[in-house]
Amino acid sequence: MAWGVFAATGCAALSFVSPARADALSELSANISSVSDLVFQDIQHITIGLGPKFGPDYKGSDDYKVKPDLTFNLRFGNRFSASTEGVEFTLFGIRRVTFGPTVHISGRRGAHVNPDIEGLGRLRRSPELGVFAKALWPDQLSLRLSVRQGIARGHEGTLVELEGSAQVYRNASEDVTGYLGFSTTWTDSHYTQSFFGIDAGQAAASGLPEYHPGNSMRDASVSATLRWVLSPHWALNSVAEYSRLIDDVASSPMVEDVGSPNQFSIGVVMARTFRLK
Repeated sequence: MAWGVFAATGCAALSFVSPARADALSELSANISSVSDLVFQDIQHITIGLGPKFGPDYKGSDDYKVKPDLTFNLRFGNRFSASTEGVEFTLFGIRRVTFGPTVHISGRRGAHVNPDIEGLGRLRRSPELGVFAKALWPDQLSLRLSVRQGIARGHEGTLVELEGSAQVYRNASEDVTGYLGFSTTWTDSHYTQSFFGIDAGQAAASGLPEYHPGNSMRDASVSATLRWVLSPHWALNSVAEYSRLIDDVASSPMVEDVGSPNQFSIGVVMARTFRLK
């Protein structure tokens, strides 16, 4: 490990300091090396992927563009996982159901993402703290429920999200698999006002009518994923998704007047997995 090299170099340098201090520094260096080895020993795999994604330029838009899609996933032991969307930690489980805290990172909206909503301002990414419950069944069937609260920056709203996924295809050699998924999300008025509301100042700047949505279902989505395993370390993932904005969200002038409640996206990602165990 790199830390082992660092520890050896540090020990060589100890010959230039007093014996007592050298012993203390040597012990510190050994402890750092031991902790580093333990941490990296528990990492199961790291996956990094990149590819193009074609989708709306903001949620609710009817204008589409191609943008890069960067994915990252790290699995640490049997409890902790991290990805480009956030992290989750499994505290405990009952039969096939696991529970724990999660930190999610919300989407953002640029100040000039689309001329139709210019004047509505910029929304930054928000950390969302929450809890999740996930159920897994044989044959690759899963359900996940999460409740999250935005704490700063982009929004301070609450979301309740239900997601499901099922494996529907696997070829004989098991190197091609297909999945169908669904999700639906409820949001409170703080979230809907941040992303889909228009206050008096924004209305004057954008020319869109003032709008103040309340608690609302945000969307309902279905997706199809096809995964090709090209080698023990490389895979190609293609995903197509349709999402329908609903309730107060779909009635926003951002959606109803200059956008669309129907949202489509398709993407292809080439992913490389580094297995450390």
